[in-house]
Amino acid sequence: MNKQLLLFLILAFTLLNASSAMWAQTPKYEGPSSFSDAVVVVQVGTTHDAFMNENYPNTKVLLCENVTDIAAMVEAGKADYGITDLSIIIEFTNQNNRLAIADSALYYVPIGVAFNKKNKELTQQFNAYLAEIKQNGMYDEMTDRWINQNNPTLPNLDMPKDGKKLRAGVYSGAFPFAYVSNRDLIGFDVEMLIRFAQKYGYQISFQDMNFAGLIGALSSGKVDIISSCIGITEEHSKQVDFSVPYLNEGVAVVALKEENSVKTSSFVMPTITASNPEVGNTIGDTLNAIIGKNKIVAVEGSIQELLLSQTLPADQILMPREYPDLFLMLSTGNAPYALCNIGVATDYMRNNPTAEIVLPNMLPTHNTFGINQNNTKLLDELNTFIAQLEQAGELENIYNYWFENFENGKQEKLEYDSNKETLKVGSGCVSAPFTFISNGENKGVEIDILTRFCKATNRNLEVIEIPFGSLIAAALTNRVDVIASTLSATPERKKILNFTNPYSPNHSVLLRINDSVENIEHKGWFENIKEAFINNLIIEKRYLLILDGLKETIILSFLSIIVGTLIGCLICYMSMCNTQWIRLVGKVYVAHYARRSSTCDTDDKLLCDFRSKPSISHVGSSHFVWDELWCLRQRDVSQCHHKHRQRTKRSGHRYGVH
Repeated sequence: MNKQLLLFLILAFTLLNASSAMWAQTPKYEGPSSFSDAVVVVQVGTTHDAFMNENYPNTKVLLCENVTDIAAMVEAGKADYGITDLSIIIEFTNQNNRLAIADSALYYVPIGVAFNKKNKELTQQFNAYLAEIKQNGMYDEMTDRWINQNNPTLPNLDMPKDGKKLRAGVYSGAFPFAYVSNRDLIGFDVEMLIRFAQKYGYQISFQDMNFAGLIGALSSGKVDIISSCIGITEEHSKQVDFSVPYLNEGVAVVALKEENSVKTSSFVMPTITASNPEVGNTIGDTLNAIIGKNKIVAVEGSIQELLLSQTLPADQILMPREYPDLFLMLSTGNAPYALCNIGVATDYMRNNPTAEIVLPNMLPTHNTFGINQNNTKLLDELNTFIAQLEQAGELENIYNYWFENFENGKQEKLEYDSNKETLKVGSGCVSAPFTFISNGENKGVEIDILTRFCKATNRNLEVIEIPFGSLIAAALTNRVDVIASTLSATPERKKILNFTNPYSPNHSVLLRINDSVENIEHKGWFENIKEAFINNLIIEKRYLLILDGLKETIILSFLSIIVGTLIGCLICYMSMCNTQWIRLVGKVYVAHYARRSSTCDTDDKLLCDFRSKPSISHVGSSHFVWDELWCLRQRDVSQCHHKHRQRTKRSGHRYGVH
């Protein structure tokens, strides 16, 4: 039996065994026909995206940027199925007992390394290298180490320091082909490219990119080679060249297990009493009475979004992924109401006087840190440290300090030490004053607590910015050690994550923009023009753009005058030059320009008739041309004919024409 075929069968059997335990309780999946009435999520720019568009054009397909988001959307019930590579998604299902692989072989895709079409030599070198490692057993050793083992490591490989530079583009979300571990980029594809660079003496450097941007970066010459489990398809092959396939990757369908497949959450929100007793005593009654049919916005994946999804129609709710987008929707009037935590609302109201809190003290909760359920040691350490801060009164001091010194607060920095363990913290970094970025630095209540914790436990601190909706998935897959972004430990979240003891109180508020609800409908045209003038020219200082454009226009006009004058002087010099061929070139240019300038795209019939005169083609007739044009412009036909006869007579004697 062929050695490669045998290897593939062993690999497939291993993957099937690894995931077989998860198929016992899969949701009702009856093959690809199940996609017709379902919502499917895929990664943008992949073969799976093209597969759904081509075969299921009527199916609702959601696009996301990475596999982490696919798992999170399926788990949250926003998609029935996710489609992605089997080798990549199997790690997620191993870490999350709520997800299952419903189909491990939806179809197969040949995987290859891609090159710019202009670099045929590099493609040939890699194909020769790939054939060599398959023959000498290195390919088998790498496949077994990266794909069949749970915790593979990158061997110590000496990177060439000299030689021609080779820029490699990779996507670090393609476990186990390319991913980040302990700040290092590792994986099957990474090792393969390093060994290739060693063989041919290339000085290789890696650039981490979004998967959807890899093909474009290669085609435009930003990188020389790309590799991150890239499918060899007809569409991709039109833009780039591929190596021979080095793997035949199965495509998997991921879904919730049957026991978790109910889309409605069991999380019961606490009821509140509205300020007006007649409104009602539940959150749903209160919201309906206040916002009516208006749109309301909440960050995707937050408890505020969960509340709204249970109480309001879906078409009334807007769900951006981050708080800046939420504020943009408020400012532009896309949604006059927002449901967010008090810290975010307070920060927003500092710079937006038209914003006001309609309902305070909604959803009273506490902020906690989220940790993977397998990391109980870190959970115990953080709980002990939080208890120590609370007993010393430091928690309250930290909380009050950042609320009072939001803009000018100073955050202690830790010097990085390669000999220390690093605590990787995932954060949305936009929930001021709890965690935010100011002047390029991570600050806030949560960052302050974790900085003190790392200092006390002799650790490094690394803050990784992650969209709020992807934080839980990042913790589940061990991409980060801790997630911190004003998280509340809801019953749903406790099923999949561990949470520390609370470190601060928190609650939600209903925020309203006055102008977008009432005033904007009553403004007249003069008020709108006045407001636009103030916003554009005074507040946003867009007059500076006008001045910049005017300055550039003046500079270009000045340069055009200079260049035009120089060209004109050059043509005049050529027309009067003693060298015959230079003079001929100048006169031909002048005659040609004069002929082009006297077109029939005009109502002047005399000019149109003049353009057809045979005398135009006479060599050396540039003076004759300009005389004719001058007399025709005078609109005196008799004078034109007289001047024409005189000029013809002089020209005939000069050039020997009678």
